[in-house]
Amino acid sequence: SGMRLAAGFAAVVVCVWLGIAAGSPVLYDAVALELATTVLSDAQQPTRSQATALKLANLQAAWTLLDSARGANGLSGDSLLVVLPEYGLTGPDFPTRDSVLPFGERVPAPWLAEVPCGNSTLATLSPAVENASCTARTTGADIVVDVPEVEPCLPSDTSCPPDGRRQFNTLVALRGSDGAVVGRYRKRNLYYEPAFDPGTASGGAPWFDSSFGVRIGLMICFDIMFRQPSADILSAGVRDVAYSTWWVNVPPFLTGTQVQAGWANASGANVVAAGAGHNGWRSAGSGVYAMAEGSEGRMKTTFKPNSSSPQEAAVALAGLVGRRLEAERRVDRRGGRAIAGAAAGAQAQRRGARWLINETKFVPGAPQRVSAAVDGVDCELELEAGPTANQVYAVVAAQGWYNGLFPTVMCGVCACANGSLPCFEGQGTLAATGQLKAAELRMTVCNSTRDPLSTWRVYANAADGDAQTLNPQGGFAASGLARSPAGAECAEERLSLVVGVPVLDAMLYGVSFAVPG
Repeated sequence: SGMRLAAGFAAVVVCVWLGIAAGSPVLYDAVALELATTVLSDAQQPTRSQATALKLANLQAAWTLLDSARGANGLSGDSLLVVLPEYGLTGPDFPTRDSVLPFGERVPAPWLAEVPCGNSTLATLSPAVENASCTARTTGADIVVDVPEVEPCLPSDTSCPPDGRRQFNTLVALRGSDGAVVGRYRKRNLYYEPAFDPGTASGGAPWFDSSFGVRIGLMICFDIMFRQPSADILSAGVRDVAYSTWWVNVPPFLTGTQVQAGWANASGANVVAAGAGHNGWRSAGSGVYAMAEGSEGRMKTTFKPNSSSPQEAAVALAGLVGRRLEAERRVDRRGGRAIAGAAAGAQAQRRGARWLINETKFVPGAPQRVSAAVDGVDCELELEAGPTANQVYAVVAAQGWYNGLFPTVMCGVCACANGSLPCFEGQGTLAATGQLKAAELRMTVCNSTRDPLSTWRVYANAADGDAQTLNPQGGFAASGLARSPAGAECAEERLSLVVGVPVLDAMLYGVSFAVPG
């Protein structure tokens, strides 16, 4: 039915063709729900019944939005994937481990394929999971929802926390055909989340098998900046991913939709990404990215960068084509674009949380070359002639642990909010008036004390003057990323800007896929 969109949500909808076997394409629809979560006051700890009521109210708002999106886009219940945002039912404010308890859910092991819907025990222990299970069963949609999971430690757990329980930020996948729990992924890379334990590989595979025959990978927010679970997902040949996030947008480069598009394109994957619109642009940004082989490189996103009010939109895209791997096909270990170079090795240890950055400012207009370098990372922008502009830009080179959070190497070009202040470190603007008519950004990385060059994956993204993410398969790359060796211990990546619109920023950034050792 064509019900009115619920306030504070955005729905991103796309139809994706996926083959369950060679020569047999299967159509499925994907919906990313962006939810402006209702949260409780932090003045006092809620009761269990209050926490449950909040979760169910947020779920009801999500199902209202889903119904509206399905009606507006003519989506049937069959072969439908629905993804909700991280912390979409509760909000992220869990300062202590005990603060999780009223909200905690028990999540059945996915290998049991247990159906929570109608199970009175699980309705008490796992009210949100039970509700989502019933919705999956009645609508026929495969649903991926994020919940705070609480699990008592087993007697054999010798490293159990003193409170006797494990707590996880968990994605749960409910199968559309019967509402069974068929996927459970516990976030491995926590972002200032002291109330939760990091998930481990022993917690289960980061994917599930959907009711329509496509294997779907699972990731949560900060995971996208690390080797795992990306490496496990991609090395298993999975090229469809449900991604749930409460992202922290940090202009000029690391906005949610730019990171999502860069990962999807470099990984050759279809990604359904649900962001959180609770506090306006700061955590918003959702999209569906059809970047798997044969998917035509199309995408739809929603992001209102200058709005502090809850995000609200519905975006649809249809007719995208992709294929599932044949059962006998050898595993494709592609996980982004690896910088060629030194022999493999493994050193992923944190090195003092070092973060080095350098930038060179310029004004577009005349043809010019602008460069910046920092400790083995050399960045050069070659700019063709273009319209004269007053907007100050900067070429930025960086490497190390980004604000102590994750290791990266980075080259970028961005508009500056204030010509007298650094353009990076959150000083970037969310609007640009200058125009980069045509330019090529080159990043050369030389292997010094970092992980071997062969273990790095390089991603690219860019945004137009309105901070809308450009399509990496046609929106800004002339021929994709072109890799060429620059020497025995160095490697080079290139990004070509060919758009005729103002560009806010463009960047190449690397994430190490080195195995810890």
